[in-house]
Amino acid sequence: MRGRTGNRTSAPSFIKSKLNLIYMKAKKTYGINGLLEWHGLVSGNGITMRVDFVNGSVTAYGVSPATFTTKDELTQYIIENSEQYKSGRIRLVRCVEMPEEKAVAEVKAEAKAEEPAVAPEPEVEEEAPAEVEKKTVSVNDPGEAKAYLVEHYGAEPAKLRSIKAIKDCAEKNGVVFEGI
Repeated sequence: MRGRTGNRTSAPSFIKSKLNLIYMKAKKTYGINGLLEWHGLVSGNGITMRVDFVNGSVTAYGVSPATFTTKDELTQYIIENSEQYKSGRIRLVRCVEMPEEKAVAEVKAEAKAEEPAVAPEPEVEEEAPAEVEKKTVSVNDPGEAKAYLVEHYGAEPAKLRSIKAIKDCAEKNGVVFEGI
């Protein structure tokens, strides 16, 4: 959302508080039938923002609408209260509920706080390492796995260009991906 100066602006706090009460965290995909692309302004409740609908297609098998996907609750609120959505020009194509997640910075801060100060370890007889329980995550493609690692573990996207790099990073973080 852009103000008159072209800088990003924040929504009023009363709208954000309404969003937390009304909307659950969800990844929503909106579509416009009959168009391959649409770059337009959407207004809802006095807030105007630019939305880019892309990736529409016409093939021998059918027509796919131009789509726009967002997890941002404010964007969802504006689109769903716009005249285009209410008239049926913009429609909800898909809605995937997302679990409540902590910000990556909060998780890192908690992990750092839980780490004990380095103290000399007493010598103990070596035992076989215990199996660490790994978290299994189902994904459809390497891109989804990469996005999961970036979002949940703060991995650098530039270092996750191959499937091998994605699997190595997942192993370091105790994650196993199903589907790649």
